[in-house]
Amino acid sequence: MNWLVKLIHDGILLLLPALVLLTGAAGVVRTSQPLASSTLGLVIAASLAPFVCGVVVRVILPGSDLFLLAACGMLTSIGVVSMLQIAQLPGGTQSFFQSVAVRHVAFVVAAFVVMAAGAVVSRSTPLVRHYPYLTAAAALTLIGSTMLVGTEVNGAKLWVVIGPLRAQPAEVARVLLAAFVAAYLYDRRHVLASNWQVGRVQLPPLPYLIPVGGALVLALAALALQNDLGMAALTALAAFAIIAGGLHSRWSVLAMGVAVGAVLWLAPAISPRVQTRVANWLDPWQAPTGAGYQFIQGDFALAWGGMGGGRLPPDVRYVPEVQTDFILAAVGAQFGIVVSSAVVALLAVVVLRCARNALRAPTELEQYVAVALSVLMGLQILLILGGVLRLLPLTGLTVPFVSYGGTSMLVTGFTTGLILGIGARGD
Repeated sequence: MNWLVKLIHDGILLLLPALVLLTGAAGVVRTSQPLASSTLGLVIAASLAPFVCGVVVRVILPGSDLFLLAACGMLTSIGVVSMLQIAQLPGGTQSFFQSVAVRHVAFVVAAFVVMAAGAVVSRSTPLVRHYPYLTAAAALTLIGSTMLVGTEVNGAKLWVVIGPLRAQPAEVARVLLAAFVAAYLYDRRHVLASNWQVGRVQLPPLPYLIPVGGALVLALAALALQNDLGMAALTALAAFAIIAGGLHSRWSVLAMGVAVGAVLWLAPAISPRVQTRVANWLDPWQAPTGAGYQFIQGDFALAWGGMGGGRLPPDVRYVPEVQTDFILAAVGAQFGIVVSSAVVALLAVVVLRCARNALRAPTELEQYVAVALSVLMGLQILLILGGVLRLLPLTGLTVPFVSYGGTSMLVTGFTTGLILGIGARGD
C-alpha cells in the first residue's frame, strides 16, 4: 500500500507543472486569439515534459529528487505562460514576440530532454578529474571563439551565429570552468589544507593555485574584452566561493575576498560600461529616456500588477529585453506580486534542493563538482534578481528556467540533470 501512496504522490508532484501551464495557457487564449496548432502542440509537449523526464530518471535512477524536478517544471510553466501572454499582444512587435514564444517553448521541451540525459551521464563526472586541463582548455576555447567570430549585440559580443543557429558559448564555458576548479581543488585538497606560516598569518601554498588562477584570469580578461560583464561577474564570484570553500586558512579567504572586492570596486573606474550601469542603478532618473529607461520601465511593470495582476493583460513589451533580463518584471505585471514571489520561492527551492543533492553525492569528487554547479546557479539567481529588484547593478543574466534564452535553458537543464543524477546515486 505504501508503494501505491508513493506512486500517487510522485504522479501528482510531476503533473503540477502541467496543470499550471495548461490552465495559464487556457487563460491566455480566452482573453485573446487561439494558438496556432504547431504552437499548441509545443505547449502540450512542454506541459508533459517534466512528467516524462521524471518518469525516465526515476526508472533509471530510483533515488532521483522529483521535488527538484517539479520545481524546475513549475518555473518553466510560469515562464511559458508569461511568454504566451506577451506574444498575444497586438501591435508592431507581435510577430517578433510570437517567434520568441515558439522558440522558448521548444527550448523548454529540449531542456527536460537534456536534463534526463544529464542525469544519465552523471556517472561520467569523474572524467573531469582525469582531464582537468582539457576541461579548462575547452572553456577558454569557447570564450575565445566568441572573441574571434562572435556577433555583437547591444554593445557586447556574446553570440556565435552559424546560419539559422546561434549560441552563447560563455554559458557552456562557465560550467566547464566550475567543474575544472572543483576537480582541481579535489585533487589538491590535502596540499591546500596545509598552510604557509608568515608571522601570525597563515597562507595557502600559493604555487598550487597558479593553474586555477591563470585559467580564471584568462577567462575573465576575455569576457571583459567582449563586454560580457554579467558573465564575468558571475564567473569571478563563483570561483571565489568555490576556492574559498576549499581553503582552510581564514586569512587566505579574507585576502581573496578583499581582492575580489577591490576588483568590483575599481571596475566602474576602469570600464565606462560598468560605470554607466552602476550610475543607472543608483539613479536611473538621471537618464530616463536613455540608459536608465530599462530600470524605470521595469519598476513600473512590477508595480502595475499589484497583488494579483491587472484585469487586462499589460503591455510589457516597452521594457527592453523583457523576455530575458526582465522576465520577472513581466511576471509581476501580468500576475502580480503573489506569482512573482512564488517564482522567487521556487528558485530558492531549486538552489536548496541542488545543494541537498550535492551533499548526497556518492563520492567526494562528485560532491565537489555538484556543489560548484549549485553555487554557480545560486549566484546567477542572486545577481539577476538583485538587478531586477534594483538591489544590485543589472548584469544581463537570465533567470534559470524562466527567461528566454536557448543556450542558457539547455545548459541549466543539463547541469540540473547532472546534480539530479549525482544525488540519486548517493541516496
